[in-house]
Amino acid sequence: MGTIRIYGVALIVSMFLFGQSWSVTDGEVRIRNNGSFSDLVYGRVEVYHSGQYGTICSARWGQTEADVVCRQLGYAFGTAVTGLSYGQGTGTVWLSSVSCSGSEATLADCHIVTWGGDDTCGHEEEAAVVCYRNNPGEGDVRLAGTHFSGRVELFHNGVWGTMANIDRTAADVICRQLHYDYGKTESLVTHADASVPVHASRVRCSGPEAQLSACAVTWAVNAQSSHNHSRDAGVVCFQNESPSVRLAGGGMNYGRVEVQYNGIYGTVCDTNWDYRDAKVICNMLGLSYGKPLRNSRFGGGKGIIWLNNVNCQGSEAVLTSCSFNLWATNLCDHNHDAAVYCSNEGLVSGVFGYDEIRLNNGSVGYVEIRRNNTWGGICDDGWSDRSANVACKELGYKSGRAYRQSRHGIASRGFWLDYVQCTGQEPSLSYCLHSQWTHDCFTDETASVECFGTEIASSLDCDFEYNGLCNYTNNQSSEITWLLHSGSTNSRLRSGPINDHTYENAEGHYIYVEASANDEKKAQLISPANTVSSPTCLAFWYHMFGYDTGHLNVIRRSTSGVDEMVLWQRSGPQGNTWKHAEIQLPAGTYHVVFGAKIGLGFTSDMALDDITVQAGQCKNTDGAHIGLYEIANSDPAVRVEANGKWRFICFEGWDYRDAVVACKELGYQYGRPGKIRLVGSLVYSVHQNIRCTGSETSLTMCKGEFSEPFKCRHNQVATVGCTSTVVPTDIYLVGGSQPGSGRVEIVYNGVRGTICDDHFDDNDATIICRRLGYVRGKALRGAFFGPGNGSIVLDELSCYGLEPDVNFCG
Repeated sequence: MGTIRIYGVALIVSMFLFGQSWSVTDGEVRIRNNGSFSDLVYGRVEVYHSGQYGTICSARWGQTEADVVCRQLGYAFGTAVTGLSYGQGTGTVWLSSVSCSGSEATLADCHIVTWGGDDTCGHEEEAAVVCYRNNPGEGDVRLAGTHFSGRVELFHNGVWGTMANIDRTAADVICRQLHYDYGKTESLVTHADASVPVHASRVRCSGPEAQLSACAVTWAVNAQSSHNHSRDAGVVCFQNESPSVRLAGGGMNYGRVEVQYNGIYGTVCDTNWDYRDAKVICNMLGLSYGKPLRNSRFGGGKGIIWLNNVNCQGSEAVLTSCSFNLWATNLCDHNHDAAVYCSNEGLVSGVFGYDEIRLNNGSVGYVEIRRNNTWGGICDDGWSDRSANVACKELGYKSGRAYRQSRHGIASRGFWLDYVQCTGQEPSLSYCLHSQWTHDCFTDETASVECFGTEIASSLDCDFEYNGLCNYTNNQSSEITWLLHSGSTNSRLRSGPINDHTYENAEGHYIYVEASANDEKKAQLISPANTVSSPTCLAFWYHMFGYDTGHLNVIRRSTSGVDEMVLWQRSGPQGNTWKHAEIQLPAGTYHVVFGAKIGLGFTSDMALDDITVQAGQCKNTDGAHIGLYEIANSDPAVRVEANGKWRFICFEGWDYRDAVVACKELGYQYGRPGKIRLVGSLVYSVHQNIRCTGSETSLTMCKGEFSEPFKCRHNQVATVGCTSTVVPTDIYLVGGSQPGSGRVEIVYNGVRGTICDDHFDDNDATIICRRLGYVRGKALRGAFFGPGNGSIVLDELSCYGLEPDVNFCG
């Protein structure tokens, strides 16, 4: 036994001494946190100095430095990688701003200012490389970025160069050539410098090619001197693998989310991180529920941030089935690492949960929760219908509607929660994002709900947070489209909102129409066909602020597309805030269309958010009791809803005062009365003897009555032209013996001509004289100042005497 011990000790000593014979010298380099393929290796560069390895700052780290490192390690050439693509190192940052010519044998031969002398560069900026085993040959490709993503470079005529205009099929071929399974095109953050040629201006592949050289390549003219890199192509390559997940910095069922991809663990940015994303993570770990946590709740990670803008539905088996920004292509930092708390039961008490929830008054009231034996309310910052749905379902109801500003009383015991943000799928409010038991609320900011015993989810509901445009589609024949957006719009003067309405922050989403270079263009957002058979209220929030703001409306469109009616409309600036609107939807099956028309200028951005449908009557009806029926080459005809049916208004007695009230109800300031004869079937009206003073806000407030339908004489119905601006008519007095007198000539539809004196009276003359700066006027008929020579542009002018311009007379 003693001999065996001696041999054993002698063997260990021999191994130790043999290991020491391989000494490491200053300036040697190695690759860490690395991986490899048959023809390349990749990883973070570390250099040996003063007895220990340390990292290299990525300042000025480029192609020549990467080539030197890779040759020093015995490889043919390399590409430079910066950032944290291969993890964060530890210890000393030995070098910064290394500068190589490319001909050096080792990195230590390059220009080095000092070893370990730069305290400004930390481990967030470390140099890395991809090293290639063999010298490049004609048709080889590489990626300038990381080993799996970046700018595509092609070796052609002995020089590396870029390419432009590739599609998804070409990306697949490029990635297969680089040993991956498939690829996607990627927008580049950085482009090649002017010394790099553009080899190919277009690449088209059919799909099965194994090498890019087998595809159809359009070679750039004068490639060696072509320096326009604005269209350089980029790709990101993928393996057919299911990345694993783990939790770090916490415990068995809670912690920072880390995802393994390409053999490297990295974190997930918390942008738009919510319950559905957390649920998928927890399901992958074998647990049922997941609470999302943001802002590096369990400490920030190190190394690469793999994913950003994760958007799951909650039913996905793996995280990679969700939508997200491309791997490692995001703008985020480790102060925003996503985390989760997973469980198989509800979250009660403790750090994340509460004990009980209640309303102060039956099914309608402000929300209170009990935690640590103390009841407290919820602040209304970010309080939405989605959160109300979760609260009401937790209380045993089917759905709910959110209210703010202490609508149903003040939380007298103080507040427990603020900034509650739910997706609507959570089993309780404890799973929603919130302020973690802190608040900055005033008593008049108490959140409340109205709970319903029936499910009222609708295909019209959309808050634009998780499902894009939801069930809505843009009208493809429109000149512009509604755009999904977050934060402020692109207008220099910020005519649009700076935050969404749902969450009241720059991360939440809404839709808007872009006004820049789109004067008077229209956009339409169309719902699927929706059947309304019982009282139903459509509610939404809108933003119309800019000086040039145009028109926003809600239209009922028949499924055939033939019949349209304006249910609600606003024009011009409405203030720099989100405003609420409610419309009582008429019965029937039809599409709901949200229409926008840009004004004359770039400060005309208009936005929508939080479209919801609730059963019953609207509480604060903001919709019109009238609608407009579009007619070619005419102002639209006026229609009134009565008993769920829409009828026209007969022309008899229709004048400026009535038109003004109709337009006020539709959100305008002025109205132009008119008439038109509808050809075809008999036209009926339900509004008899309408007589408005002009001060009413709705036609239903005018004298007259709704009655059983009756026929309009000669099928003549009232029309109206609504506007909030007055464009003065060009008026001239010709042939008069003194100033302020003469034959009236006006410019109408671009033609200058006279007015026929049929029914021409002092009211008509007064409107004309006021336009010319006088107080009133007297009518003279019978070509008193001689006949005109041109066209007669108006006949049967009928002014009431209050119109702002002759264009508003009948």
